[in-house]
Amino acid sequence: MRMANRISANTTTATRMAMNDAAKYGRTRVKDAIRDIYTMKPSRILDSNEERGLKFRPASNNNLVAKITAGHRPANLASFTGNRFNKRGISVQIKKGSNKQIGSVFKLKASKGISGAAAVGNTSVAFARGLYGKPKFQFKRERKPINTLTSVSTATAALNSKAIEKYEPIVSQRYQQELVRQLKRLL
Repeated sequence: MRMANRISANTTTATRMAMNDAAKYGRTRVKDAIRDIYTMKPSRILDSNEERGLKFRPASNNNLVAKITAGHRPANLASFTGNRFNKRGISVQIKKGSNKQIGSVFKLKASKGISGAAAVGNTSVAFARGLYGKPKFQFKRERKPINTLTSVSTATAALNSKAIEKYEPIVSQRYQQELVRQLKRLL
């Protein structure tokens, strides 16, 4: 009976360790897949805030579920590399290889008092006068509120079908290999 309990405990431990290793590896692969498609900064993708970046929750022996959650808060245009402010507005590159010019935009340095600031410091935040509506941001010249300009969230980028194709098979294979390795080591 003791031998069966020990084997059961070792199997649970091996499963937990394999899940945690695969989830950590998966988080890195998801980040790489997002960076292959979008120009989002790695610091934004790996932000520890649950509403913004990728968060890893490890499995335990009592709860054999390892999770990678992605934040749903849209990223400010300053969270993307390759954007340039100019006299006509901002030149934006959200997806790699496609630039777009957006006029009627102004920038402010991020500080603690600015709503929607991506970070405090030397980061610039893009603002425009207008409202978010369907299908896109509606720029207005008359008195409308000033809003931050945002784009895709980490969750949207991670669930892009091209991104999923890049990381899903690799992570699944990693879990299987790690489970076999851990079982051999513990049994």
